[in-house]
Amino acid sequence: MSDPEKDDRVGRSSPRDDSADADLAKERRSEDIDRDIERLNSGSSSSTSHSLTGSEFSDDHDGHRPTMGEIHATCSHRSQSRHRSPARSRTRAGTVGTELSQVVSRRETVVSRIRSRPVPQFSHPLEHIPTTAEHLVEFEGSDDPYHPLNWATKKKVLTTLLYGLITMSATWSSSAYSVGTQQVSREFHVGIQVANLGTTLFLFGFGIGPLLWAPLSEVFGRRVAVMVPMVASICFTFASGASKDLQSLMITRFFGAFFASAPVTNTGGVLGDMFTASSRGFAMAGYAMAVVGGPALGPIVSAALVQDPSLGWRWTAYLTGIIQCVVLSLGVIFIDESYPPRLLVFKARRLRHETGNWALHAKFEEWD
Repeated sequence: MSDPEKDDRVGRSSPRDDSADADLAKERRSEDIDRDIERLNSGSSSSTSHSLTGSEFSDDHDGHRPTMGEIHATCSHRSQSRHRSPARSRTRAGTVGTELSQVVSRRETVVSRIRSRPVPQFSHPLEHIPTTAEHLVEFEGSDDPYHPLNWATKKKVLTTLLYGLITMSATWSSSAYSVGTQQVSREFHVGIQVANLGTTLFLFGFGIGPLLWAPLSEVFGRRVAVMVPMVASICFTFASGASKDLQSLMITRFFGAFFASAPVTNTGGVLGDMFTASSRGFAMAGYAMAVVGGPALGPIVSAALVQDPSLGWRWTAYLTGIIQCVVLSLGVIFIDESYPPRLLVFKARRLRHETGNWALHAKFEEWD
């Protein structure tokens, strides 16, 4: 091949190169148009037109100066694309909304199926049975064995004795602590007056507790209103002996007395349930001996414990808790409920099961 032909081929560009250059030029023009549009939006029309005709524009944009027609065409193209994007977003939102509505409709279908199931009608054995005075359970005369006044004398004496012992164990703790106040003062590094607050708070709890336990004894009965608080009192009594600081000791002393006041308050009501007015005085005298015996015997026994170096003041609380556990266990075993309205509830319950007449009830079971 001759040299002129080679030079001719080298000098001519291929069609592919021409198309690539054209595409590159179009891209540059579009970029230039975008920049000009931004300048038009940011600046005034006069300054923008000046920049379009200046030498700086021709230097930056490779000598090409877009016409106003090209600028308007690009603006219209962008506005059309912007108008299309909300339509697409609305289409997507509509698709998501359709899916959510389908899920909600499925759930509503399940709920409607559950609600459409037949619900059995509620019925009660007493629904169609008239309750009149004939169905009211009362004591059958003065000789009804359910009435505490008709209990055997042996049972009355045993009940009085056990309630007296429970009360004595409660009042025992009030004075048993007093002989160990000096050791409490030395152990917790406080004055003797501060140590005596244990006795003061105990008596304060004794005064507040009856405000709660006396009304409860006429709702739940005497037995429950005595046994349950005494269990809590035993827990606080042992906590007093295990106290690691003075604050814990004072708090446990107060709450121990708050719960221990239940037998002191309610035993008088128990004696009124079991004894008539003529014989109640003897029972109250015996019960009073138990109430006074606790504070009298407590310091005597506790003084012996304090004198022993291996025991100390903590065992005054431990011994009180042990005594309370023993007498309370005996009370739970041998003491029966003595509040007449509660006894009528028990009687009505037994008669309902024996006769099958569910209209039988006690006056204490009526709430309207």
